[in-house]
Amino acid sequence: MKKQNYPKAIPYLETASTKLKGKMLATNYENLKDAYKASGQTSKALEYAEKSQQLKDSVLNAENQKAFVEIEAKYEAEKKELEILNLKNANLETDIKRRKNRNFLIGALGLLGATLIIGFLMLKNSRRKRTIAEQRQALESEKVETLLKDQELIGLDAMLEGQEKERQKIAQDIHDNLGGKLSTLKLYLEDIENSNPEAFNKINPLLEDTYDDVRNIAHDKQSSALIDKGLIPAVQLVANRIKGSKKLDIEVNNIDFHSRIQNFKELQLFRIIQELLTNTIKHAKAKQVNIQFSEDDNQLNLVYEDDGKGFNANTTKRGLGLQNIAHRVEKVGGRFSLDTSKGNGTTVIVNVPL
Repeated sequence: MKKQNYPKAIPYLETASTKLKGKMLATNYENLKDAYKASGQTSKALEYAEKSQQLKDSVLNAENQKAFVEIEAKYEAEKKELEILNLKNANLETDIKRRKNRNFLIGALGLLGATLIIGFLMLKNSRRKRTIAEQRQALESEKVETLLKDQELIGLDAMLEGQEKERQKIAQDIHDNLGGKLSTLKLYLEDIENSNPEAFNKINPLLEDTYDDVRNIAHDKQSSALIDKGLIPAVQLVANRIKGSKKLDIEVNNIDFHSRIQNFKELQLFRIIQELLTNTIKHAKAKQVNIQFSEDDNQLNLVYEDDGKGFNANTTKRGLGLQNIAHRVEKVGGRFSLDTSKGNGTTVIVNVPL
């Protein structure tokens, strides 16, 4: 409704009508009226306007009936109180005779009550001291747990930074060494083009494919260079390379995200998407992946969906890939949620403040 996508909003509102009651259902009917009216379906808008009014009248009648019952109950209560007051007046003389005995009993009960209160306060003070001691112990345990978690995060962070450096080193070695050798081999191959064209035609395509593979591996390892043009172009480039294999169709959709964020955050998000794609390719047996970017309330929303076989998130132990994703999300101050089950694919939502 907020985005004025009324045709898409109407089915959701219709579904909600089967779940709601009372004032909430009347409000939902008002929304349906507005949606149909904005869509040009005036007859449906009039229908839901009438439903809304009828429901509001019904709710109002119910509230009026409830108020009437409460007034009647209050009247009966006051009537009984008046009868009790008259009875008390009639028994006043008898009560005066009993006051002396009652005052004596009250005094005795007061002394007993004071003794009980003192005992209760002493017991309460003892419990309070014990509670404070337990809270201190819990606080110390929490500090130890926090320290262990911090150490774990530091270790993961060092591991990720080491991985990044190793990737860059591997990419540089691949590009400089293998790339250079393949270029030299191509020059030698050109010498036999005229003397042995049949062998040249067999070897040259294989050499070209090998050179392309080496270049793609080097590019995949050097994600920092891809990020220079922005997060979404880098993701689109990776998606196009994977789609070229004809084994996995990847769609990258940018709804309304047009901001550039810190290079550090872009690199972490790019690594998260790479990790998700790796998990999909290795484990999910998926045919379709959808990656969606949007911006709302000054935060970037990333939605990653695949139609793979999914898994049971409650029983499956988190592997290193999901741990890396969780750590990267934490490093950029974001949040992520995982929705998956066997046979229903996997959806990951990452929210990162801008």
